[in-house]
Amino acid sequence: MHRLCTVLISISLLIGGLALANIDLSDFDDEAMQNIEDAAKELDAAILNKDVDIAVANAEFIRDSLHWAEGYFAKKAVDDAVKWSQQGRDQAASIAKAAAAKDFNAAYESFGALKKTCKSCHDAYKPPSI
Repeated sequence: MHRLCTVLISISLLIGGLALANIDLSDFDDEAMQNIEDAAKELDAAILNKDVDIAVANAEFIRDSLHWAEGYFAKKAVDDAVKWSQQGRDQAASIAKAAAAKDFNAAYESFGALKKTCKSCHDAYKPPSI
């Protein structure tokens, strides 16, 4: 039984690695993703500090940047990354709307969902070197 589990896990890791290996990310804009990560850190602090202007600005920046990511992955026909980009855009828009309404509980809830969406895509496609 232990050997079977080990074989199944190894196959799963191999398939996951092949999915990443089949996508040429050499033209991917790492700086764009770093800018999103920086905006997410600022957004987190802005939500906690209940700073409407900074929260809205960063949520809108993330929303707009994920539009770029959606287009990038659509050109590569990477459907799940396109889906995650769309979900992330929707979540970022929800954060901006909630923060503008000073509903920071809703903003933080949407921010938690956004972080999970980002993690799903990064787990699948982010190269270890980045």
